[in-house]
This record gives sequence, C-alpha cells and structure tokens, in this order.
Amino acid sequence: MSRPLKVAVVEDEYITASFVAEVLQELGCEVLFCSDNGEDALKKVIELKPQLLFLDINLEGRVDGISLAKKINNLKQNIEHIYITAYNNKETLKDASLTKPLDYLSKPFTCKDIEIALSLAEAKISDASLTTEESSTLEISKDLCFNFEYKTLYDKNRAVKLSARELEVINLLCKRANRVVSQKEIALTVWQKHADDTSALRDIIYRIRKKVPLIDIESVSTLGYRLSTI
Repeated sequence: MSRPLKVAVVEDEYITASFVAEVLQELGCEVLFCSDNGEDALKKVIELKPQLLFLDINLEGRVDGISLAKKINNLKQNIEHIYITAYNNKETLKDASLTKPLDYLSKPFTCKDIEIALSLAEAKISDASLTTEESSTLEISKDLCFNFEYKTLYDKNRAVKLSARELEVINLLCKRANRVVSQKEIALTVWQKHADDTSALRDIIYRIRKKVPLIDIESVSTLGYRLSTI
C-alpha cells in the first residue's frame, strides 16, 4: 500500500471534524471529504470510495452513524470505519460493535489518539492486501527499490547490506510508504514491545540514512517517520 490512505470524516460538530481532518492530513492521509450528515456521506462514499471512515455514532438526521455503517458494510467494498463517540452507553456500543468497527475514539481525544487509531487501521487495511503487496517490488526512487518477498533493499540492482532490525524498519516504512508510521508501531514491529525510549529507533534510522544516502526518510515532529517514494 504505497499510496496515501484515502479517508473521510463524517461528524456533525464542525470543530471536531476540522480537527480530525487536519490531523489525518498531517499524518499523510488523503482526506477525500468531510460530511455532517449520513445521507450526504453515503452518496460521497459511493462516489469517492474512501478506504476508511472516521464516523460519529450520534449523527443528527435520519441516518445516524450506526445506520450509515450498516449501509456502507452492505456495499461490500471493504470500507473500514472508526467510530467517534461522546457516549459510553452500553446499549449503543453493543449496537455499534455489530458493524465491526476497527476502533473507537471517545471525546475528548487528542492527536495521539487519532494517530494510534490510524496506525491500527492501516495495519488492518495493509494486511488485507498483503498477498498482493509482498509479492511485488516497491520503487522508492530511480535507483532504489524494495522487494517485499525477500525483504531486500536494492540500490542500482545491488542488495544493500542491512541488519535484521534495519530491514524490519525499512519493510514497515515501505508498506506504509508516503504515510507517517508512528514510533509506537515501529517499536512494536522491531522489538515486539512499546519502547518509551526513542533513542534506539533514532539510531536505526540514522544508520539506514548513512548506509543509503538517497533514501528519503522524514522525521515528522514527535509523531513518527515517513518514507517518501517517487
């Protein structure tokens, strides 16, 4: 999945919708649309086909968030959703769970909460297309490419010597190419645990950049890293 993730925000509170959309764009997503009602959102989903929706459970109007999720699931287009909710009503959450959301964002939430929810969603969406992606080669630049099947980085058709952990980082960044990958997700992939100390990860990124000067790995504030491709 080398292209930016296509997302949409369906939320009837303007400030919340704008905040979520802005954070998603900062994290490298392509925000196709924002909508404040279910009927309009359904039309746009059918037309624009986002991969992921951030969806308010309690939408005003004839089509609430849960009803909209059911309608979208019935389209059978593999469009995932994450619920936004200000309520923890057990009955509502029970109904919501039947639509199989990837996650919930409970108001009030932070940029970090959105980042974590997005990372989980990207992993699920990426895994769904794993067979296709990992049997192919990602062209990173004119001279650089990464083969998913053999987990090998090539520079002008020559394999680059990288450590096992460096390869794990490259493999993950290539799967999420052109999007921000959180430090937490990278740590879980490389060390199989959450790492509060980011110095080890910075060291790996430094070594990769030193070995492969042409690779474009961007540090994105405190959020994580993004590998840019041509």
